[in-house]
Amino acid sequence: EVWPDNAETLNVYCAMNTQWRAGAGGLIGLDYAALPTVMKFVGVKRDRRTNVFEGIRLMEATHLKLLRR
Repeated sequence: EVWPDNAETLNVYCAMNTQWRAGAGGLIGLDYAALPTVMKFVGVKRDRRTNVFEGIRLMEATHLKLLRR
């Protein structure tokens, strides 16, 4: 279950699923260059983008931490 306050961020994160950068050691992080376009297509309003970006960064860091265990 996703809290309503987090639904928009999760939607963007899922849409960014194909935008991972990888190196010889595996995933490095998301390609932030794609993020504004993804947010636009998903329908994130301008005044919410900073908040969504902060959530994306938190989810990305958690994802990478779990992968590196």
